[in-house]
Amino acid sequence: SGSQGRLSVIARNFPGLGSADRSPEEEVSTVRKSLEQLKQIELAPFFTVTSAEDPASQVDGLMIAHIRFQGFQGNIRATTRPVSFDATALEQLLAVEPIANWRAAGGLTVTNSLGSRAVRNFFDPTGQTFDAFNIARTAFLAGNDLLYVHDFKAPLDQSAYETITRTLQLFASKYEEDSVFANRVDAAVLRILRAKLELYGSFNPETIVPNPTSLANLGQAEKINFNVAREAVTLISPSPEDLNALLPSPPETYDSIIIFTDERAQRQCSNCQLLYDLPNFAFQNSLLSLYGPSGSNLILANRLNSYTFKQLIDFLDGNITGIDPYLSTNLNRAQWVIFNIKDLDPDLPETYALRRMLAERFDLLREKKIVVFSYDAPYYLDATEISKLTAYYGLYSSSQAFIDVATRVLMQEVQPTGSLPVSLPAVGYDLMVVTSPDPNQVIPITLVSPREVQQSTPNGTETPTGGETTPVPLFVVGETVKIQAGVINDHNQNIVPDGTVVQFTIRLAGDQAIIAQPQATTVDGLATIEYRIERDGIFEVTASSEPANTSGILILNTQGGLAQLVMPTPTPTSTPTPIPTLTPTYEVSPITTETLPPNPSGYPDMIDWLMTLIFMALGFGATYATGRFWWGTQQWGIRSGLCALIGGFSTYLLLTLGIGGLEDLVREGGTWFIVEVTLVGMLIGWVAALLWWMTVSNPTSGKR
Repeated sequence: SGSQGRLSVIARNFPGLGSADRSPEEEVSTVRKSLEQLKQIELAPFFTVTSAEDPASQVDGLMIAHIRFQGFQGNIRATTRPVSFDATALEQLLAVEPIANWRAAGGLTVTNSLGSRAVRNFFDPTGQTFDAFNIARTAFLAGNDLLYVHDFKAPLDQSAYETITRTLQLFASKYEEDSVFANRVDAAVLRILRAKLELYGSFNPETIVPNPTSLANLGQAEKINFNVAREAVTLISPSPEDLNALLPSPPETYDSIIIFTDERAQRQCSNCQLLYDLPNFAFQNSLLSLYGPSGSNLILANRLNSYTFKQLIDFLDGNITGIDPYLSTNLNRAQWVIFNIKDLDPDLPETYALRRMLAERFDLLREKKIVVFSYDAPYYLDATEISKLTAYYGLYSSSQAFIDVATRVLMQEVQPTGSLPVSLPAVGYDLMVVTSPDPNQVIPITLVSPREVQQSTPNGTETPTGGETTPVPLFVVGETVKIQAGVINDHNQNIVPDGTVVQFTIRLAGDQAIIAQPQATTVDGLATIEYRIERDGIFEVTASSEPANTSGILILNTQGGLAQLVMPTPTPTSTPTPIPTLTPTYEVSPITTETLPPNPSGYPDMIDWLMTLIFMALGFGATYATGRFWWGTQQWGIRSGLCALIGGFSTYLLLTLGIGGLEDLVREGGTWFIVEVTLVGMLIGWVAALLWWMTVSNPTSGKR
C-alpha cells in the first residue's frame, strides 16, 4: 500500500539455494539434484509466489541464481552450466507449472549480479580477464529479461560506466546485425514495458513522477520491520534447552561487554557519500537506548566497548600503529564478547577476524560468554568454530530493526522463534528432513461436505462438533465422496511444502482388507482425494505421509450414509516398565540460601565514591593541620594535604581497574574496604610529603 501498487517485487535466488554449500557471490555451487527433486523442496516457495490468487501476493519477477546442477535430467554424469547462463536448464525450470502460466502472463526474469566473483571465476578461473559483452550476451540469451550489472567493470577500464557503455554499444550493433538477437531483445523489452504499463496505467509523466508530499511517508514502517525481524531471528546453536543452561540470565548491570562488528564502508558511485553497512557503534547504541540510563537502566555505558573487525585484525597481527591501546585491557575485563558478522569477502581480510580469533587467540575468550549474531547467510563458521561459541544467532539482514532485535535477544527480552531457511551441515540441520512431516503428529482427516462431520473420542463416545448435535453427511452406494487430510505440519511446526505426498488407505472394517490406497499431494498443507463408493459396508479411511504415519480414522457406513471421525491420541514415546522399589525416606533439611557479597560487581559504585570523598575530606583537613602547625607554614600545610589527596585518589583509581585480586577483595570487602584502602593511600601520600619536608628543611626545623 505504501507504493500504491507501483513497485515490482522480485523473488531472489530461483530455483533455490537451500542445498548450496557456499556463498553464491563467491563461487558457483554445484548441487546434485534432479528436476523432480527440486520440485519437492527448492521450487515449492516459488510455486507459492507465482500462483497466488491475490495479485498483491504474486511476484512480478524471479531473480535467477548462479547455481548449477548435476544430474538435472537424471544423468548423474551430466552437469549444467549456471542456470542463469544455461538456456536449456532455465527453460525447463520455467516450464514447470504453475511457473509456466506465470511466465506466460508476463512474469519477468532477472539475473543476479553479473560482476560477482562467482561469475568472473566461472568464465575465467585465472581471474585475469572479464569479457563483459560475452557474459551479458550469454545471460540475456539464456532467457533473462533484465541484466543486473552490479560491479560490472573490466580490469582495463577506469570505471564500471565505461564497461557498461561499451557493452550497450555492442548490444546495439548485435541488434542491427542479427535478426534472431533483435527478436529476443524486442520480446524482452515488450515484456518489461507491459510490466511498467500494469504498474502505472499509462506512460504520462504525471502518473509516473511521484507526488513530493508522499515522500513524507517514507521510513515510517519501523513497526513492520521490527515484527519481521522478531519473527526471523533464529537460534542456530546450541539447542534451546542447552542455551538455557549456558545463558540462564542476560548481562548484568556491572558486566563488561566488548563488541566486535564487521563494519563495511561503501559508495554507490565515486562521488557519492560514504555509507556504512552494519556500523561499528550501532549495536552499542541500540543497547544503550533500550537498556542504558535513558532506557531501563540495566546497562552502564562505561561497561561497553565497541571495535571494528579491522581493529581486531590489527590486534591479532600486532600492528602497533592500528591497535587501540585499551583493546587488550577491555577484552581481558569483559565477561561478554559479542561478534556482529556478515559474510566472508576475500577482498576484505578483516572479514576473517572472527575465524582467526577462534583459531589463533581463543585463550583470550576462555571463560567468557561468546555470542555471535550473523546478519547474512549463516555459512560463515564451520562445526568446530561453532562449538567454541556460547550462542550463535541468524538474523539475515543488517538494517536497524534487526540490530535492535539482536540486542533484545541478548537481553533475553525476545526469544528466537525463526527457523533456518537453508541446510546447514555445520549444525546438522537438513532442510529436507525438517520440512518433512513431523512423525509425532496425528494427521486430521475429514469428509469434505457442506455439513459438519460427527466426531467421537477414542473410546467410541460420540461428541457432536460445537457441543450440539449436528447433521452428518449423507451418501449412497455409487456416489463419489471427497476426503481431505491435513493440515500436515513439518518438524518446525510449519505447514509442509506444497507437493508433499500423502497416501490414503481405505479398508473394509472387520477383516481389515485394504480396498484402495490412492495418493495425493498437498496444497497449503491439505491433501484431497475423491473416492467412489461401489459396495455396501463399513469403511475405514486413514492417511499417512512419511514419516508421519498416525492419522484420524474416518468411518464411512453406507447403511444410512453415516460418517464418523475418530481422532486417536498421539502415541507416546515408549518407556521401560518401571520396576517397583521401596520408597526411600528422606531427611528434611533446611534450604540454605547463598548470601551475596557486599559488592557483587567487584568495582566501586556511587555509594563507595561518596563515602570515600567524606573520609578524604577529613584526611585532607588532618594532614593540612599537621603541615600548618607542626611544620610551621601554610605552604607546607597545603603541600601536606595535596600529597595525601594524591595518594588517596591513586589508590581509589587502582580499585577501579578491575585487577583480578583486587576485584575479589572489593567484592568481598565492600565499602569499608574501599575506604580503608583510600586512607592507606592518603597515609602514603602524607609520608611522602613528610620526607619532602625533611629533605628541604634544616635539621633543627623539625623541632620547632
